[in-house]
Amino acid sequence: MKKVILCSIVFLISISSSSIFASGNFNLFLGKKQLEQIDWEPWDDQWEIGYMIDFRSKKMPFNIAIDILGSEAYEKETESGVSGNVKKKETVTTSELDIGIRKIFEASSIPIRPFIGGGIGLFKSVANIDVGRESSSDSDSCLGVWFSGGAYWTINKGLNLGIMARYSKTERPLSLSAGATDKKVTDKIEIEGDAGGYHVGLILGYHWD
Repeated sequence: MKKVILCSIVFLISISSSSIFASGNFNLFLGKKQLEQIDWEPWDDQWEIGYMIDFRSKKMPFNIAIDILGSEAYEKETESGVSGNVKKKETVTTSELDIGIRKIFEASSIPIRPFIGGGIGLFKSVANIDVGRESSSDSDSCLGVWFSGGAYWTINKGLNLGIMARYSKTERPLSLSAGATDKKVTDKIEIEGDAGGYHVGLILGYHWD
């Protein structure tokens, strides 16, 4: 994921300096992701951060969109083992690499730009357990779809502030199984569910044209 983010930033710099792409945005997204409670509880309510990139040429009626999102939830507790207390930590993450189109509605008289978008995505989820000195993890991935809508206000022709709501869905349930034991203290995660969900949050970024 770190390599993907680094490549995206390099890609952003190259397209923003190119005369081919007349307009674009690079936004940071910060919000919450709600997964299906019946499948993901107690890790269904996750904090989420992401990068949203879109750009177009003068003749294009919509922007090409590339979005990278990651979310996480965890639980910690201490349990008594055969020779002392054992710390346990359960962490579940989801990530999305989404590609599609974003239609931005612009009017010269107002700085507010509503938008809608959608496309396909690569979804991944990871479950990790730490029990004392032992650890275990499992991951799964598949393709899916996403749809989004929102609006942002461009200040001084360069700074974006806004909100976004989003829905994503995987083509199949992702399956995760992880377990670890230390000092006869055992912990296990078993999940099978859609790694998409409902996203809502704030946008802060940069606009160029």
